[in-house]
Amino acid sequence: MKIFSHAPIVRRDFIRIGTLGALGMLIPETIMPLKNAFGAEESSSATIDRKKNYRIVEAESSKGTKPIVIVWLQGGLSHLDTFSPVPEMPSEMRGPFKQISTKIPGLYVSETIPNTANVMHHVALLRNIYHTQGDHNLAANRVFAGVDDQTPTFDPKYKPFIAMLGNYLSSDSVGYMIINPNTYSVTKSTSPDDALVIERHKWMKAYNSPFGDTVDPERINRRAGLRAQLSDGWNLAGEKGKRLDELMDKGRKVLTGDLSKAFDLKGVSEKEKERYGKSEFGDAGIIAKRLIRAGAPIVLIDYGNWDHHENIQERFKYDMPPLDYLLSALVEDLKDEAIVVIASEFGRTPKINHKKGRDHWPQSNSVVICGPNIKPAVYGKLDSQGNVLGERFNGAYLGPTILKAAGYEIKEDRGGALSNECLPCYPIF
Repeated sequence: MKIFSHAPIVRRDFIRIGTLGALGMLIPETIMPLKNAFGAEESSSATIDRKKNYRIVEAESSKGTKPIVIVWLQGGLSHLDTFSPVPEMPSEMRGPFKQISTKIPGLYVSETIPNTANVMHHVALLRNIYHTQGDHNLAANRVFAGVDDQTPTFDPKYKPFIAMLGNYLSSDSVGYMIINPNTYSVTKSTSPDDALVIERHKWMKAYNSPFGDTVDPERINRRAGLRAQLSDGWNLAGEKGKRLDELMDKGRKVLTGDLSKAFDLKGVSEKEKERYGKSEFGDAGIIAKRLIRAGAPIVLIDYGNWDHHENIQERFKYDMPPLDYLLSALVEDLKDEAIVVIASEFGRTPKINHKKGRDHWPQSNSVVICGPNIKPAVYGKLDSQGNVLGERFNGAYLGPTILKAAGYEIKEDRGGALSNECLPCYPIF
């Protein structure tokens, strides 16, 4: 895992940089079953056989690929107190928060996300996500890698699909990046070993560029020119020489390009910072947006602290405002440029427990996705007991859906020959 918190890159790190990267609203009355790219229906109870060899390819039907931003709400955000309130629930289940309207007639969300309520007409709200795993790590592994419940807590053989995509793209870019604004470690199931991980410095309270802010671009370009002269004079040819040239060129572009400037927030206006909430999480959102616009293909914000087993009303007073600002601003700014995903490993129990909190509930959860290829709509509905009515979307297929939205497909590699069919995804396009 490549973790960067505050140390800038020095000269001897320059070559190593070349190796960075792993990586109109409708509310349907019935929920459609899972479909693959060819329209074939799939069982919503199926899991993905990760013992098979899969490859990522650019979709033939794609109108171009898009970058991906994921806000990962580690711990399990309460869907019932945010995106999927159920006013018909009994009082002991309904919770302490009121529902508020959105710009879509008939669509209500919780009062805990007033800013996000104003952008719900841009997104696909999936209220029917489910799986069967109530353990944090195994649930995250199900959502990121599509594996069944018998898989160990984290098996590096079954990489998350976003990490696979990062590896697929890393020859041309920095690949897969994780921003960690928390005081604890990155979610293991996100496969941080395959990512460039940027952590917030505790004392400086800032995210310093892993690419360094003290490197002189002219000096880098002079050294690149010297390398070219040496290659010509010493005949440093062959595959090894060619690969070194590619890595050097990639590192030079990273260090002298906009990616290295994305972490410098000195020029960001106060108005912009206020839109994102003026918090460590808001700063992470601004940096994620700047990285995407500078050419990063995948950025995941690992935003934890949502395991609210106790005093959910009191904790939401402090925890929700920063998240609400972050989500509304990211959706508003990137809805036409990137695939934006808001997800947790599971939802929370309909019944409030004796500690005034909610426990783990994989039976239903809510995911938000928006972007150029996504049809804004609401999928799924909960009954008065918090159960999903109609067809459910298996959480194992979230990864293939995200990649499909970004213009990629996942196909089985059968000894060098790719299957004609790709892994199925949710019908939200």
